[in-house]
Amino acid sequence: MIPYIDAQTFFQPLVTFTQTTSGFSDRAVSVPAEEPKSLDVPFYSQLNDIQSPDWKKRGCGVASLAMLIEYYKPGTVSVNTLLKQAIVSGAYLQNAGWKHRDLALLSKKYGLEGQNYDLSGSTKDVAFAEISEFLKDGPVMASIYYKFDPKSTIPHLVVINNIVGDTVYYNDPAEKNAGKQISTADFLKGWKKRFIVVRPGNNEVLLAKK
Repeated sequence: MIPYIDAQTFFQPLVTFTQTTSGFSDRAVSVPAEEPKSLDVPFYSQLNDIQSPDWKKRGCGVASLAMLIEYYKPGTVSVNTLLKQAIVSGAYLQNAGWKHRDLALLSKKYGLEGQNYDLSGSTKDVAFAEISEFLKDGPVMASIYYKFDPKSTIPHLVVINNIVGDTVYYNDPAEKNAGKQISTADFLKGWKKRFIVVRPGNNEVLLAKK
C-alpha cells in the first residue's frame, strides 16, 4: 500500500444542521437489517486509475465523485477527464484540498444534482440517521479521517454504498479494490459527519432536503 498523503479537504456546506444535543453515545448505531441495495457501486482507485503522479495521492474527491457518476450514468465518465474538469472549476485548492460544494456542483456536467451536507454540529445519532436516510436511495460520498482513524490528521473521502445491520459497506479510492466493510461503531469514530449526495437531476428526495 502506498502511504497516503492528502491536503486538507475543504467543505463549503450548502446545508448545515446545527443541533448540538450534548452527550455523544458510544454505542454502535444501526439500522434494521435488509438486503443490500447499493453494493454494486462502480469502483475507481486514485492509485490505479488516475494517470498523473501528482494527483494519485490527492485524488480521493475526484475518484469518489467518478464512482457516483458512473453509478447513475454508466459509461459517461473518465476519472482523468473529471480530474481536469475539477481543476479548471476550482474544486481543489492547493495546500487546502477538495471543496465539497464544488465537487457536488461538478456533477451537473453529467446531468446529475449534487448537494453537500455538514452535520458536524449534530449528535452522532442525528447525523447517522440522516446519512442512513439518503443511503436508502443510493450511495453517498462521506468525509472521514484517513482509515477511519480519529487520530489521523489526513482527511479523506470515500463512497458509502450501504449500511446493513451493524455493517457499513464502502469503496475507498485509496485502496486498489472495492467492497470494504467496517462496523458502524468504527465508522462513527472516523466519520466527520459531512457528506455529499449525488442523484439524478430534479431528484425529489434530494430537493426535499434543501
